[in-house]
Amino acid sequence: MRVPRNGPNSDGKTVTIRQHQLAGATGTGHNSQLHTAGDYQTKGPRFMSDSSTHSTPMADQDGQFAVTPQDVELFEKFLRSFVPENSFDAHAHWLDPDHSRSELPESLRKLPAQSGWSVYREQVGSWMGDRTPAAGLFFAFPKQNGDYRAGNQFVAEQMRLNDDLRGLVFVTPDDDPDQIEQLIETHGFSGIKVYSWHATRPDGYQAEIGEFLPEWVWEIADKRNLAIMLHIVKDRAIADPENLRYITEHCARYRSANLVLAHCARCFNSGHALEGIAALRGFDNIFFDNSAICEPGPSEEIIKAFGPTRLMFGLDFPICQMRGRSSSVGDGFHWVNEKNTDWSADFGDHHIFGFENIYALQQACRHTHLTDDDVEQIFFGTAHQLYQVGTPTTGTGQALYREAKKIIPVGTQLLSKLPEWWLPEQWPAYYREGRGCITIDMDGRHLLDFSSMGIGACMLGFADPDVTAAVVRRIQFGSMTTMMVPEEVELARVLIDIHPWAEKVRFARTGGGSMSVAVRIARSVTGREKVALCGYHGWHDWYVAANLDGEHQLDDHLLPGLVPRGVPARLAKSIYPFQYNDIDQLERIFTENPGEIAAVTMEAIRHVTPEPGYLQAVRDLCTRHGAQLIFDEVSIGWRYAFGGSHLRLGVNPDIAVFAKSISNGHPMGAIIGTEQAMRGADASFISSAYWTEAAGPVAALAAIEKMRQVDAVSHVEQVGTRLQQIWKEAAELHGLSIQLHGVPCHPGFAFQVDDPLPVNTLFTAEMLRRGVMAKPDVFPSYAHKSHHLDAYASALDATFAVIAAGLQNGDIEKRIGGPVCRPGFKRRTTSVAK
Repeated sequence: MRVPRNGPNSDGKTVTIRQHQLAGATGTGHNSQLHTAGDYQTKGPRFMSDSSTHSTPMADQDGQFAVTPQDVELFEKFLRSFVPENSFDAHAHWLDPDHSRSELPESLRKLPAQSGWSVYREQVGSWMGDRTPAAGLFFAFPKQNGDYRAGNQFVAEQMRLNDDLRGLVFVTPDDDPDQIEQLIETHGFSGIKVYSWHATRPDGYQAEIGEFLPEWVWEIADKRNLAIMLHIVKDRAIADPENLRYITEHCARYRSANLVLAHCARCFNSGHALEGIAALRGFDNIFFDNSAICEPGPSEEIIKAFGPTRLMFGLDFPICQMRGRSSSVGDGFHWVNEKNTDWSADFGDHHIFGFENIYALQQACRHTHLTDDDVEQIFFGTAHQLYQVGTPTTGTGQALYREAKKIIPVGTQLLSKLPEWWLPEQWPAYYREGRGCITIDMDGRHLLDFSSMGIGACMLGFADPDVTAAVVRRIQFGSMTTMMVPEEVELARVLIDIHPWAEKVRFARTGGGSMSVAVRIARSVTGREKVALCGYHGWHDWYVAANLDGEHQLDDHLLPGLVPRGVPARLAKSIYPFQYNDIDQLERIFTENPGEIAAVTMEAIRHVTPEPGYLQAVRDLCTRHGAQLIFDEVSIGWRYAFGGSHLRLGVNPDIAVFAKSISNGHPMGAIIGTEQAMRGADASFISSAYWTEAAGPVAALAAIEKMRQVDAVSHVEQVGTRLQQIWKEAAELHGLSIQLHGVPCHPGFAFQVDDPLPVNTLFTAEMLRRGVMAKPDVFPSYAHKSHHLDAYASALDATFAVIAAGLQNGDIEKRIGGPVCRPGFKRRTTSVAK
């Protein structure tokens, strides 16, 4: 992280600067209407500089100063090495030569006759030096009369000076939409800027957004994939319910329009950010700039809710050259400037807004533990992607995967994440961030996840804020010590309360590991070794041993072709697979192995539902033969029913195993059982150091409580039902034959073709090209909302059209753009010692 310095100078002394007292006016939040470029009304600095790296301050006849040596000193000491080179200013104003100075706040009336790119570089460079932004997004200064023709033309002319400069066209509700769209087409504007002064009511600062942001602006932005910059108004800004309602409704309706909420959604009061920002989570077409924000809180809330890929650095030029800062006061805010505060004390002095703004951003980055890459994302990466500056990176994930295969056996820790299983040579492979149902790959692409949602682990969505908050709190106070963690006792009580049949609990940290513990317990309590199984239960020897009697014994149990190399041969004949819903087959296993079956392990439900009486018949067989019934709830548990599928299905096991959703992606596993069954745990050595860390139990407690509060099971079922409808309707529309399978909480479909693999691969390829991670099977989550489903349906419609054309023309594989996917385990070593 750049420059963690944040207070004392190199001698450990507090830096205090007291020299210049500048004339100005007072102002507070709420009805004072004094804030950023449109309405800040204090007298401020005059903009002067020389040709050196940093300008020498010069006084005019009134004794006003542009930039003081102390401003330069502070930037050099605290911020220079924090600010990356070649940053992009995502919020700045230019003044055209015809802009009447009488229309400006008094403090800005001494700007040069025209304030364009060269003036910007000169003035900002007077204190940022070699860290002056290399490019930026510019637009006209707000005008009371609403005539922006000259201002828009000036911005268009200035943009031609640098290929990386971008501009917004300033509009009012009275403008002609066709003329505005023609301006955009002619000059290449990247978006549209609106302002509350042009609302239909006299007091524009209390206007509803729709009064100054007409619907036709949304339509143009959606049609052209443009940005809309919005300066929210009303006393509580983003914490205002009507503002939130308008923003969420319009961002859901106009999915290809990108809304930029200026000034951290105008959170000059940090409390408003704490209230409102999180409500926007899940909308991938919402962005923020930090312009004129002088407290770290708003940027911190944005980083927590959206990450660095939706926050942009902005100076709000020329406001950044003024002296003072904004500060939260109660439920409003106050502008501190050179006149409304007594600066005779020895504790500090007024400095330029730009310093205060970047200083607050630095603190936010430190508080949220951002890396250098994250900081660069805020200073230029996000804006470059949004406004299409430079050449986007591609293929980073695949390049990293090629390197991984050289130093990591198989190239991954989990076969289900192998790119070859998804889209060989094209799958992004690695993620940078995951939030809600959005995955951000190494190239910065935001991809909508309608695939496995972390292999079924993140039922609440990636980085659920409540679970994350609980885990962060635990980690920062220590997640591993010599003592045990009290949360595991609390979690055990919670699980027993949810499952009245269970009386004791053991914990592990993975699903496969938890299943191994369960089987060990069953073998211990019964004194037997053999296990009958149905389904996939992990990688451990006891499970893969089934294929010692033939490498295809487990082919019908999720992962075909599991090679048992390395599994002791003496484990042969210890595992007996059986088919779901075939009670006769299971009964034969018991008959052929009398008194030898320790346990029956199975998922109570997954891709198919149990036939009437089937699970009870399994229960009865186990009871009759003295075997332990183990329900594997690792994948289906908590999504088919709160607490596990067996509770909804009405059959209790001797042991149930949970992982994945129980902790929403954090490492955690739980084995619950009856008093009699769990005696096997007392009699066997089952112990591991990392089963005593605290983050897992804390995550599980938070996830269980969140799932209970929001009724995540019902939501997930509704999402899955809607997906089934979307698939059916799209297939009928495009003449494709598909067969639905699974239950709504884990639905899927299969193309009814002779060779489905090429079609499945093309499906994944086409959806990915449309920003959606997809396979024919989906793990819905609580994070999937209606606007995500609408986006998925739109991508699916286009994808099914391509598949239909490919089937008709016989060129499915040609359309993929790479190899066909290869699901199932394949031995990947070129030679293995015999």
